[in-house]
Amino acid sequence: MFISLVNTKGGVGKSTLAVHVAAWLHDQGLRVTAVDADEQASLSTWLRVAAPEIPIVPLYTAAEILARAPELAAGCDVVVADGPAALGSEVAALISVSDLVVLPLLPSMLDVWASYRTARLIYKVQFHPKRAGLPRALVVLNRVQSRTRVARVAAAAIEKYGFPVCPVAIEARPAYAEAGARGTVVGRMGRGAALAAVEIGRLVEHILAQVPESAAAARVLAARRAAQVIASRTLPADVVAPLPVSQMIVPAPAPTAAPSVPAPV
Repeated sequence: MFISLVNTKGGVGKSTLAVHVAAWLHDQGLRVTAVDADEQASLSTWLRVAAPEIPIVPLYTAAEILARAPELAAGCDVVVADGPAALGSEVAALISVSDLVVLPLLPSMLDVWASYRTARLIYKVQFHPKRAGLPRALVVLNRVQSRTRVARVAAAAIEKYGFPVCPVAIEARPAYAEAGARGTVVGRMGRGAALAAVEIGRLVEHILAQVPESAAAARVLAARRAAQVIASRTLPADVVAPLPVSQMIVPAPAPTAAPSVPAPV
């Protein structure tokens, strides 16, 4: 299974999410390989300290990505790739070799508009006869302020791409910045980052559910369901089930409509 996190706009949290997705999957017992396709090497720098047991493969050109992706996917359970923040052949190559593309997005209309180029590129790959509608795509709202209307407006706008929006939004929690500063991930920071750790777990579960044909995904999801039954008996309710995105975002007043946004071409 090959999962890529891509957005041609920088600063949306791709590397943060890629590191946490890779580390979480590894902690569930899967064989994970991380691909760093961004020459800034944020994923490599962070993951090398946070989870040195995860192999990291830098692939900075489209030719390298196309040549190595099948081999890497065959040699592990999951490949997690962090794409560059640029519209180029490298991003197109990552999308073309992926089973699932995760599109991180900040909850602002400026970020929605800036992400249209990435959406169009995903569509072009999906419509290619050899890809038959693949890769699947999933939008993840990142750094969401709880109970803010702007996130609802952004979610409504991004849905016009035709891509599903993940019901698990990542909140703007200090724990993520602290994890980066400490060279770790929120799942290994103890009770102080418990809500963030549960949030990441729920996000990755939803990501895995987008690829139901993956045996590795099915195995992890089955184990997680069993673990959640046990956790529900011992942890506070707000930790076991933090607010879903529908409750984190204040509904817009009835007369107010989302701004008109042109559909991707």
